[in-house]
Amino acid sequence: MLTSFSDCGCLPGFEDTFDTGCSECPVDFYREHGDSVCRSCPLNSGTPGAANSAGTACLCKPGFQLEASNCMACLLGTFKSALAMLECSACPGNSISPPSSSAQEDCICHAGFYPDYLSDASFVCRVHCWVLVPGTAPSLPKNSSQPLEPRRDVTRRLCLYKEDAVEKEV
Repeated sequence: MLTSFSDCGCLPGFEDTFDTGCSECPVDFYREHGDSVCRSCPLNSGTPGAANSAGTACLCKPGFQLEASNCMACLLGTFKSALAMLECSACPGNSISPPSSSAQEDCICHAGFYPDYLSDASFVCRVHCWVLVPGTAPSLPKNSSQPLEPRRDVTRRLCLYKEDAVEKEV
């Protein structure tokens, strides 16, 4: 037998809307047992879905990592792409990214270095990459010491590395 209105209520992860009954807490909110309303996740954190029943469902957003119970921005030269309690990853050598970077694509090669895309979709920054327009023959002899000016072709690029004079699609 119910003795008061407080005996009725919504399950954790849901809140009483008073007009339509219980509705799930939206993404980036949670409601624990004993709370009367859904609470927002702390700054720079969120949830992977709705109807979360505990604050532990709040995870650091991409571009942020957990530091002393708070989600803090990834530092210069690092990135994090997942909604998770993971550390930020360092950009590849010879590259940098702005704070709060949320993807490896935010890492940009330093001046004089050029991206060399690897088969696993990641990249490294190498020096002496000459970009050739597709369909043109490589113009750097194997033992050449004469530098070429780097050129960009925004559609499909070929890179020629001075140290091995091997043409490679990037």
